[in-house]
Amino acid sequence: MRQLTYVSYIKIWAMIIVVFYHCLCGYSNIWGEEYSWQTVPTWYHLSHILVYFHIPIFTLMSAYLYGHLSCSGRYQSSCSFIYKKTKRLLIPYIVWGLLICIIQKWDLTYLLCGISHLWYLFFLFEAFIIFHFINKIPHWSKYILLISLYSACCIINYYNPTPFMGIGYFVRYMPYFIIGYYIYFILERDIIKKKVASYTAIACSLLFALEYVLDYNKFILAGLSLLLIICITILSKQNETQLVGRKRILKLDKYAMGIYIIHHIIILETNSSTLGQQSMEHYILYPIVLFIMSLGISWLITYILQKSKLGNIIIGS
Repeated sequence: MRQLTYVSYIKIWAMIIVVFYHCLCGYSNIWGEEYSWQTVPTWYHLSHILVYFHIPIFTLMSAYLYGHLSCSGRYQSSCSFIYKKTKRLLIPYIVWGLLICIIQKWDLTYLLCGISHLWYLFFLFEAFIIFHFINKIPHWSKYILLISLYSACCIINYYNPTPFMGIGYFVRYMPYFIIGYYIYFILERDIIKKKVASYTAIACSLLFALEYVLDYNKFILAGLSLLLIICITILSKQNETQLVGRKRILKLDKYAMGIYIIHHIIILETNSSTLGQQSMEHYILYPIVLFIMSLGISWLITYILQKSKLGNIIIGS
């Protein structure tokens, strides 16, 4: 089966964005006043821009890969599919969620809502399972149900839904998942030319910047960022053979899940430490050092855990 190197490339960049974004959140209001020690305009605006890209990229690429694998006949058995997603997403969510409850003194009930940054694993598990069974419904009924689900998510998201069972996150990001799945089939036909994708990407970037500065309409920004991500995917696909270090990219992609799980814990523990609190006033140097440190340590821990069967289960490899 053909490996999509360009997807791995995009996912790695998305992971770097996620880690850097979490290092900036304390210098904005994104995590709320409790976790905001000072507002630095540059970091404030950058974090508010990155929020439109990091998780949407991961969600689109997850669904995109699902489309690729389902076409190859990888997901014929529902029992096997549920087992694999439970092993890869739900078990790491529970294990690391319990660890967070112990270390950071979260109430166990948060496990039913999507605890800390691990809410994304919970969301992905729900998205994969629900989409898998919808996808098995005969043609027209499936499309009607997916359109209904997409519309319902957009409407419910507008009314700030309950976080219970990850519903709030589900309705926010499931539309990206649905789009990502069908984007795969569109791009496989190679009907969009490189020049069109390039010019559209430039236009979306400029319009996004203008909208962010002049109006800041969240729905318009989300739409423009989505279109920009799709254009980047098209350009990456068409330039796949030119990607440097392809084998290295695929190796790095293996560590993405572990890095996502571990880096946030390292960031919060560092921020709450005496040394971290003393260093926060250095608002240029501290987030950069924190980024390098959390990325490096989480990669090292993931590398070590992947040496054993139990470690692979714990980090969903």
